[in-house]
Amino acid sequence: MILRRITKHVKDQNWFAVGLDFLIVVIGVFIGLQVNTWNEARQDRVVAAQFELSLTADAEIILDDARSKIAFMEEALVAVTWLQDAFSQNSAVPDEAEVVDRLRFTLPSHPNRAPSLIEAFANRDLRLVGDEGLRLEILNWDRLLQDSAITQQARREYTRAYVAPLSRLGALAPLVPFEEAVSDSGSRNDMLVALSAMQGVLGGELEAFRLIEHETKTLVELLEARH
Repeated sequence: MILRRITKHVKDQNWFAVGLDFLIVVIGVFIGLQVNTWNEARQDRVVAAQFELSLTADAEIILDDARSKIAFMEEALVAVTWLQDAFSQNSAVPDEAEVVDRLRFTLPSHPNRAPSLIEAFANRDLRLVGDEGLRLEILNWDRLLQDSAITQQARREYTRAYVAPLSRLGALAPLVPFEEAVSDSGSRNDMLVALSAMQGVLGGELEAFRLIEHETKTLVELLEARH
């Protein structure tokens, strides 16, 4: 319709009307583009808000998991200290049941990366978070989780040979006489070396989990303050 009007005005050489028609077209296009831009911005805000809510939920799960594992490792370190005392007394026979019970500790696994953040990276949704400081905090937190898992794996590999006597003793003690289990697993000195290695690993892991707890708590507080 507008094209026919422009054609008619050109034939009539009504240049004012032609100019007015073109102005109407330009304004219409501009308004259409602006509305589209506003809609896209609104949709981006909705996606960003949903991502932040999902990330908050994931981070809270990781925070609870870290706190649980910190408590576990603190108890494990107490057990290691007790075992060191038990095996360092060469003339005394350790309480066998107590030894077996306190040998039941393992290194807890590190938390996985937040599923919502992995999805955000895949969809490039992280760019929609308007707060640059928050984006940096999220990236640093994700890098911490990845680096901690890599470091833990290196600790496991390094100490595997040292702590092997403890693993053998834990498996044999319920099945054979205690001194036989110790003899088949190594000497008391081997146990002390293994316990010292385990103490170092648990200490390092405990500090790593405390850092994860602190950084995750900080991130949760930043995210919750935005909603």
